[in-house]
Amino acid sequence: KKIDTVVRNATMIIELSEQYDSFATMIADWPDDDFIGLLALLHKNGSRLGPKTCQYFLRFIGKDGFVLARDGVAAMILADFITTHPTSKRDLKLVQQAYNSWRDESGLGNAQISRILSLSIG
Repeated sequence: KKIDTVVRNATMIIELSEQYDSFATMIADWPDDDFIGLLALLHKNGSRLGPKTCQYFLRFIGKDGFVLARDGVAAMILADFITTHPTSKRDLKLVQQAYNSWRDESGLGNAQISRILSLSIG
């Protein structure tokens, strides 16, 4: 299964590269205010790319994005932005709206805000 996943994800990268100048350009140019859209695209077109995998992959390659880890989600619940761990499109949109607002207010990036949220509760 894991070998098949590599082939499927490589195919996805090639196909997305054909639609954009390159896969890297697509990732880099994706708007920060629609990070959940990028996660959805990778999840839909990739193989075994769940939400956490995509979030950590994008952070690892340098994309300014958030990671919905336990402590950060707990901070968002405590602040009444969401009521449970976000899995629905509705909840993910609420998360994106909160990050967009915080980014606009603070001038910080999504990754920095994500880290601050995680450290504020743990």
